[in-house]
Amino acid sequence: MPSGVEVQRTCSLPACDIVTRGDGIVVTAPPRTAFDAARWLTNDDLESLIESGIRASYFTVPTLVAVGRRLCASGRPGSTRFANVLSARPAWRKPVDSDYELRLERSLRKRGFPPFERQCRLELSDGRVIHPDLGLPLHGLYIEVDHLTWHGGRMAAAYDCQRDLEITALGDHVVRVTDVAIDRHLGATVDALWRMWRRILRSWPGEVGR
Repeated sequence: MPSGVEVQRTCSLPACDIVTRGDGIVVTAPPRTAFDAARWLTNDDLESLIESGIRASYFTVPTLVAVGRRLCASGRPGSTRFANVLSARPAWRKPVDSDYELRLERSLRKRGFPPFERQCRLELSDGRVIHPDLGLPLHGLYIEVDHLTWHGGRMAAAYDCQRDLEITALGDHVVRVTDVAIDRHLGATVDALWRMWRRILRSWPGEVGR
């Protein structure tokens, strides 16, 4: 057996948990794979796996819930982690577009922010509708996660600047956070966003002292 490879065995693998690829190789179905992976992953990594699977249309939250009801059992490795991560993930919530967005959202949640809406709907003054990555529409705060490794170029940057200007003209706030900032300065980035959000709250009537 190659170094670093660990074999997992089971005496129960129903047909619904089996997929035969086009090349004839038999693998476990994505929902079953997600459940089995819970044994080895941290909560954060399992959350990332689930978000990625939903985004790729490999499974849905109701499908995972059904798998959990069928497979979760006392003493079965990963059962508690799978159930806990899934229970914290509402079925109606849109998946994030990237793991960077999830990492930022997770840190914002831990800092004490209210739940951010993913790809929230925002109508500009000319009637165009855009969908910022993360937003608190009630407070007029929107966050865009920029991936410098693949999102760039003069035209893309010009479009982003124009869109940000139009959002600001509505009286809202838009902040761009890069993947580099998330990789290297996540704590400082979240703290800065927290201070901005608190200033927004203080500008509201009746919100002083919150």
